[in-house]
Amino acid sequence: MKKFLLILLIVVLVIIIALAVICSLNKQKIANYAVEKSMEMAKTQVMANLPQSVPADSAKILMDGITAKIKSGELDKEEVQHLVSNIQQAFSDGELDSTETVKLLDTIEKILEPAVAETADEPVEEPME
Repeated sequence: MKKFLLILLIVVLVIIIALAVICSLNKQKIANYAVEKSMEMAKTQVMANLPQSVPADSAKILMDGITAKIKSGELDKEEVQHLVSNIQQAFSDGELDSTETVKLLDTIEKILEPAVAETADEPVEEPME
């Protein structure tokens, strides 16, 4: 019986060490996954609490755009932290009202704005004849 418990303890320790190594090597992927899941929840709440002054299509484009940037890893660490901080602040009382929705969408728009400006500045190549 003691041998069994000792072997079981060793197996459990090996599994714990393996998980710690995997988590430490994939820290950024795990963080991005958590942010992606929170963005899905935030998108649902934003769309449900959208004020009439904000078009639903516009809000959906912003939410999809920021989610795509997170998935692709295009956002730097500071932008992601700023976004997560704003999401946590908006949901701090357990509900998302229309004012918090607008503030969150404004934050997302500001984060996405440089990408829009960069694509607008690129010259359009005309097709050769």
